[in-house]
Amino acid sequence: MSEFQSAGLPVEQRLAMHEAVLVWLEWQARCERDAIRRLRSEAATERHRREVAHRGLGFTVEADRSGEGRTVHRGDCGFARSAEVVDAREARAALAGPAGEAARPCEVCNPLPALRNVPPPTDPWASA
Repeated sequence: MSEFQSAGLPVEQRLAMHEAVLVWLEWQARCERDAIRRLRSEAATERHRREVAHRGLGFTVEADRSGEGRTVHRGDCGFARSAEVVDAREARAALAGPAGEAARPCEVCNPLPALRNVPPPTDPWASA
């Protein structure tokens, strides 16, 4: 009821009505805040899930802990320290580098089966 419609009621009843409306609006606001908090949490979880799935499809190429060579990891390998994800062609190119410069596959995550169907890189200068 609007203020105009409740004008004929005694003051105590009008006060009680407005207090009841206020209580209901506060309850409704709490419900909306809870829904917003839940949806933000769900969105963050979904975003994290997508990032992990995307990372799992890629590879990382990073310097060995000794600093003497490079290692190729699957994107979701727990031993990889690098956050940079590369595609399969770049990982395969790192593994197929010249002797002494070629990266080695991680012994834990073993990226080789995932790279089996990726063609080796071609040297554009080899045919010249």
